[in-house]
Amino acid sequence: MLDEIAKTFALKKLPLSEVELTGEVPFDTIAPYREKALKHMTEHVDLPGFRKGHVPKDMIIAKVGEIAILEDAVEHFMRDFFPMLIVEHKLEAIGRPTVAITKLAPGNPIGLTITTAVFPVIELPDYKKIARGITKDRAKDLTPEDIKTAVDAVRASHAPKPEEGKEPLLPEVTDEWVRTLGDFKDVTDFDEKIKGHLTSEHVQKSKEKHRIKVTEAVMEKTEIEIPTIFVESELDKMMGQMREDVKRFGMTFEEYLSRSSKTEVDIRKEFTDDARKRAKLQLTLNSIAEKENIVVSAEEIEKEAQHIIEHFKDADRERVHIYVESVIKNEKVLSMLEAEK
Repeated sequence: MLDEIAKTFALKKLPLSEVELTGEVPFDTIAPYREKALKHMTEHVDLPGFRKGHVPKDMIIAKVGEIAILEDAVEHFMRDFFPMLIVEHKLEAIGRPTVAITKLAPGNPIGLTITTAVFPVIELPDYKKIARGITKDRAKDLTPEDIKTAVDAVRASHAPKPEEGKEPLLPEVTDEWVRTLGDFKDVTDFDEKIKGHLTSEHVQKSKEKHRIKVTEAVMEKTEIEIPTIFVESELDKMMGQMREDVKRFGMTFEEYLSRSSKTEVDIRKEFTDDARKRAKLQLTLNSIAEKENIVVSAEEIEKEAQHIIEHFKDADRERVHIYVESVIKNEKVLSMLEAEK
């Protein structure tokens, strides 16, 4: 029965990877859900002289009105009907749909307009060719000044606190001193390990710079309408990170908003472009992974997830697994693109 009604609903594509479904539902189809709505209201409506859950139905009807009951009935009906709509119209729906009742009167067909986001169509460019066309920059060569700066930073971090108005007295770099810092045999060993650390740092920066060039070039050629729900999800993550950063500085988020003369809405607006870019990047990487059959094994996920859970014992295991899978899959995609020559 519901699948036949689903066939009568008209489908209209909207911008930002959303669709609109419009149609009418016979009143007789909604009627059984009216009883569910009444039962639901009976459990939640308070009336003087009656215990919650024991208010007579006729008194509930008199209190809330027939239209309110029918609106609640439509909500119960949609839980069964929306999956039918998705199947009938072959939709990859994401998130919760928005339901607007356009016509509602006892005994008459009920008009509905249902809006939902759908997984976007992603048109990938020749990403391998794009990756091959981007030259890798050489890692920056170390200079004596780089090494001196790094060593002086270590000396400054271990210098005794100076008297007010005086420069700190940096410790002399000796074999004895470097041994107090960690696993260093002598000054020569200390210098070599500083050089090794700086070299690795420069190589990593060069790698990150190359990755940014590749992903930006691929995204520029990727055609995709980004659903608002994905942008909002990225905004939520960014706001969550910002709250943590503010907390580390010893402030509440409310104090930060007050000092900056901004509202949370203002900040979300400022972050929107970056959130959209992040959403597009993730969708693009996911699409490449699917096309290249790049998967992450359960063993890989569990191994990395366990490290996180050991440090954050209250973390939700399922969310950690989803996060870890995404990070590892992204790394595999990016490594694959970097290997193109």
